[in-house]
Amino acid sequence: MKQLSHLLRRMQQVLREPQPALPGSRQLFVSLSMDVAAAEESEPSLLPWLATQPVYPQFYWQHRQEPEEAAVCGIVRGFRHAIDA
Repeated sequence: MKQLSHLLRRMQQVLREPQPALPGSRQLFVSLSMDVAAAEESEPSLLPWLATQPVYPQFYWQHRQEPEEAAVCGIVRGFRHAIDA
């Protein structure tokens, strides 16, 4: 839970930074150190976290030879009908 609080504070800091006035998409990144995650969980992986998220789509990637992984979830914009997309 301590790591989650840290991530939320960091995300708030990123959102407070000045944003360009031009319209368009923005990507915000906040990283989670696996060393910290491993210290708080018995299984050092983002996959169990991703499995508990209620939003879709969900994507998980793990490097084959390095201790690197990524998990992302959520939508930027949703449509009720295919014609609206």
